[in-house]
Amino acid sequence: MEEARFVEQHIVDCLRAAVVEANGETHKAARLRAQAKLRLVCMTDDEVWELARKTCFPPKRSAEDAYYDIQQTITEYKRTADQWLDKS
Repeated sequence: MEEARFVEQHIVDCLRAAVVEANGETHKAARLRAQAKLRLVCMTDDEVWELARKTCFPPKRSAEDAYYDIQQTITEYKRTADQWLDKS
């Protein structure tokens, strides 16, 4: 399943950025976070559902709730893309 690999890479990118930032490499972490954001806004609806299924924690959080939250995040990232996309 191709969307699963794409989603898993997104999760890995987010974790990698957190580790890099914890090591004090803020510029590199910002670049990694921008890559993760770009991957997220480029996801298909099927990939967003896959991410929601992988990040929900039933019974406290359903896949539908996670999907809605991810869609809200995607909307915000699209709205603020000029702030986090590297223009160089």
